[in-house]
Amino acid sequence: MEIKIIGEISNYIFSNDDNNYRIFSVVDEKRDSYTLCGYLPKLSDDLAYEFITEEVRHPKYGLQYRVLSYSLHRDNSREGIITYLSSNLFPGVGLVCAEAIYDTLGSNCLELIESDPTNLDKVSKLSKTQKETVYVKLLENRVIEEIFVKLYQIGLSNKMVMSLFEKYHEKTLEIIEENPYRLIYDIEGFGFKKADSLALKLGFELTNIERIKALLVFTIYNISNQYGLTFLTKEQLLSSSYAYGFSNTGVDISIIADALEVLISEKKLIIEENRIYTPKIFYAEINIAKKINEIINLPLIKYKNELLESFLNDFQRINKIELENNQLKAITLGLKNRCSIITGGPGTGKTTIIKAIVDIYSLLHGFSPYDDIAKTKILLCAPTGKASKRLTEQTGFPAKTIHSALGYNFENEFVFNELNQLPYHQQIELTEIIQ
Repeated sequence: MEIKIIGEISNYIFSNDDNNYRIFSVVDEKRDSYTLCGYLPKLSDDLAYEFITEEVRHPKYGLQYRVLSYSLHRDNSREGIITYLSSNLFPGVGLVCAEAIYDTLGSNCLELIESDPTNLDKVSKLSKTQKETVYVKLLENRVIEEIFVKLYQIGLSNKMVMSLFEKYHEKTLEIIEENPYRLIYDIEGFGFKKADSLALKLGFELTNIERIKALLVFTIYNISNQYGLTFLTKEQLLSSSYAYGFSNTGVDISIIADALEVLISEKKLIIEENRIYTPKIFYAEINIAKKINEIINLPLIKYKNELLESFLNDFQRINKIELENNQLKAITLGLKNRCSIITGGPGTGKTTIIKAIVDIYSLLHGFSPYDDIAKTKILLCAPTGKASKRLTEQTGFPAKTIHSALGYNFENEFVFNELNQLPYHQQIELTEIIQ
């Protein structure tokens, strides 16, 4: 149930300026106090606001009121208008000048100033700077209030309203009404479903070109992430987009094909033969291929064949296994080459090959695979935590996820990179099992 609370902010209990989450006390005209919480800008503590809230119970602090929306409480009395104009929303104006404005221009002074700022020339006590402040801030406050009210009316949460205003400021409504699908790219956590719901509320048609473009981008990202794909064929992308966005509508699929051509021309999607890529994945593949090509063209690591054969025999004897010819070949190539790609389904012996490579590598470089020193020389990496755990269990060597090993900090930054390399033995830094 929604609860309306009208009052002034008496103090801020908690305030996070990074995400605009705040907990604060509000006192109403009866001097009753309420604890409110939510995402909103730091409001003036000398004005009254109208908060639409809902009750929530904090496990430690008890009853609070979560802010769903808010607006400045308009008090059109002489006292209310003077309080407004002398508040910290109008820096440098003060009580005396606010009284002069009201007494000179009357009860509709705010409307008169907004419609024609030269009306302030009638107020003798105002300096040029004060006149500019009153007019500019009056318009700014009005625009901000209109933006917030409009966004609340179309059903956006208080947190999302704050995110949008932080990004677009006074152009928020203009940008949203022009193309709400832009929010997908600009605002973290604003996906296609939210943008589509917003757009339809604003009167956008199902066949709007911006909607179809956003639908295509959403579809390729969604399917690629879900199934681990780097591209979709043109037919896959068109049919999947149609199924998601136009099921049972009777709309011709050709309009999606036309929108795809626009995205390609805008370089927001890339086509190669019949394959459609996102730019990020497309160029990542190119760079990976270049790096692999650089590595495989480095000179082979030279070991005596007799020594390799001896260590391979010892490995089989110690582990009581008999390796197949293709496994022996993979191990030998893995030791001699700077980069090896080992493929195969579950249970085909990939982990055994990795264990053989790290054990024999250790021996070839003068340290035992069973000594702790070996574990400081070699690091195994895998795409997932589950795979890295299995690597450790099967090989006895420490293993990490690739992101963890490279020191990923969730700000799209890696501690270790080409210039700051991992502190492991130069010949073998990463070994990845691809299941």
